[in-house]
Amino acid sequence: MSQTTVTVQQARDNFSELIERVALARESFLVTKFGKPKAAIVAADEIRGLGQIQAQKKKRAIKAIAGMWADRKDMADSAKWVADLRRREAMRHYLD
Repeated sequence: MSQTTVTVQQARDNFSELIERVALARESFLVTKFGKPKAAIVAADEIRGLGQIQAQKKKRAIKAIAGMWADRKDMADSAKWVADLRRREAMRHYLD
């Protein structure tokens, strides 16, 4: 798939044509303003695919984080652990 750079003005003036080129020819467009990238025009199915990739990465990250606590016996009941932590922190201020 090819990517073409267009200015905001060009995108505004030729929007319908750009959409057709994206849909039919699988082109993508990088929209710039004052020479800096601001947006992209890509096919809708590419965005759905990107969302799925991001969801998979998020699931892997959550599993990795949860996995590092798997052997912690003191965190078997997370609500109790948090309540104890809050109680200890509150008491710390009274002891200072």
